[in-house]
Amino acid sequence: MQTGFSSSNNSLGLGLPAAKRSVDLMNIDTSNSGTQVTLTSYLPIPPFELDIASVSFPEVGKYYNRDCFYIKTYQGDCLIAALFDIKEDKEHIHELQLILKKVIAEYHLLSLEQLLASCFSLLTKQGYVKGMDIGLLRITPTQTEFLNHGNITINKAEPELIFASTSIQEYSAEFPYTNLAIKSTTTPQKYCFYLHTDGITGTKVPTSDTDILCAQKHAEDVFDSNAINNDDATIIVIKSYG
Repeated sequence: MQTGFSSSNNSLGLGLPAAKRSVDLMNIDTSNSGTQVTLTSYLPIPPFELDIASVSFPEVGKYYNRDCFYIKTYQGDCLIAALFDIKEDKEHIHELQLILKKVIAEYHLLSLEQLLASCFSLLTKQGYVKGMDIGLLRITPTQTEFLNHGNITINKAEPELIFASTSIQEYSAEFPYTNLAIKSTTTPQKYCFYLHTDGITGTKVPTSDTDILCAQKHAEDVFDSNAINNDDATIIVIKSYG
């Protein structure tokens, strides 16, 4: 599976790694009777079943955004969303964002605690020690779970508040962290979840009937009504129409 490795002199050693990158799941079963490689790709979740949108802008007057996010659907009916608010110096922001997105993309099947540990472990090994806020949201057909570190908030459309940001301070170089517990709830058939950084002060919008809004319009209305000028601001809206 290592790129460039080959047991043949006439091979570039790119076949299996390329195959794995092209699909959702790859399984290799080897026995005395031979080797079987199974590749699985899932159809994307239709937008009428799961509507996802985001709005993200840097602080007014700044050209770089410390916020970044990665959203992945997988196995045909599951989703994981990761939102980061990075504290590193601006010259490292882009590289750091790519690293974090790659971790979530490649290891999204790990538990949320393991994902969080993987992100921080990789960053500290590469010398990034100024910290970041991170929120991880996983939605499956039966369960929704959330884990956060710092000032990332997730909640459900009013009136019921599902999750709120914790009071955890910026991370140290050591894991495990204290008071980090996965919060979970049964996934309702119809829902609207918000995931946002502290540049968004709330999720109220002018319209009284948010059910009629598509996710993109919903995210834009939340941003326009609640974003502050002196901080990077990101809002993600994830809606299921039942």
